[in-house]
Amino acid sequence: MTLIDFAEAAGSLENGEAAPAEEVANKLPEGIERAVLWLGIARARTEQSDVVKASEAINAALATTRKLYEARRPFLLLTAAGLLARFDPVLAQAILSEAIREFNSQKPELPPRVDWQQEVSAGRLWRHFPLKVKGIEYSFEEALPPLLAADYQGTAASVLALKGEDQLAQAMLALTAALLK
Repeated sequence: MTLIDFAEAAGSLENGEAAPAEEVANKLPEGIERAVLWLGIARARTEQSDVVKASEAINAALATTRKLYEARRPFLLLTAAGLLARFDPVLAQAILSEAIREFNSQKPELPPRVDWQQEVSAGRLWRHFPLKVKGIEYSFEEALPPLLAADYQGTAASVLALKGEDQLAQAMLALTAALLK
């Protein structure tokens, strides 16, 4: 039911309706679906220039994200930082630093590439459900440009603090691409 509710709320966001998605997000259990949905709501509220509701949505996303213990957690924090950079650059840098610490503290057994879908299985049958919300990409390419615009030096310093080769390479490519635009 969580994935069905998530998909319906994501559809509401696709249609530009954030209020129904907020109702669903409040009812979802603490988990990845709830965190992703709140980020989508924050993005929609930011596009509507409703900074207060966008900030509330990001705070809800962060509260849920901090309760997760999985490889996707730092990407959620990174996405939140990118959204925050548009209207609260100081907090955005703090969340970026938190994301970098999370990337650096990941255990080696966690996969270097994370999967943005949930698998549901019943007996021998299974199906993957994407954790996709309009306007949300969980990547350095999406998050770094607004962070760089808000605080170039702080963002560059944070990126250089990454210890993992894969993350550092992705971040450096995104940093370079953003600077060349």
